[in-house]
Amino acid sequence: MLELAPLLMPIGYLAFISFQLARIDVVEHRLPNRYTLGLFLLSAPAVGIAFLITQSWDRLLWAIGLGFATVLMGLLLGATGGLGLGDVKLMVSLNMMLGWLSPWAALASNGLAVFSAAAVGMLRLLKHSHSNQVAFGPYLLAAFFITLGYVLVTRAY
Repeated sequence: MLELAPLLMPIGYLAFISFQLARIDVVEHRLPNRYTLGLFLLSAPAVGIAFLITQSWDRLLWAIGLGFATVLMGLLLGATGGLGLGDVKLMVSLNMMLGWLSPWAALASNGLAVFSAAAVGMLRLLKHSHSNQVAFGPYLLAAFFITLGYVLVTRAY
């Protein structure tokens, strides 16, 4: 579990800001830079410190690779209007942290977030809601913590 220790700071920060971040996204449909960039400024060095402790090149490459892949995919989806740049900035940090633990965890977290947001969006369409926009941030946050919990529990046994 030594590989997790450096990530405790950004994970703790994320736990502290998650409710406020989700509330802002639901109300204003934006994720402020002061939170998303703050998380990045904690998560990127944390991954680097974790590498210095463990010397695990494969974990480092997965974390950085998933971060870059998230930027590229996010910019592509952002250009089409399918994803906000705040969501992209949040996802970069989340995917780097989960990618350090397991690339499959990052994939599972993203899949869970997309599936749950899509399910809520479909329900809104069926109910003929006035707004069919779904704030994606709360789903990203919930999926991250669910996936992180799963990874921690399965590694403990």
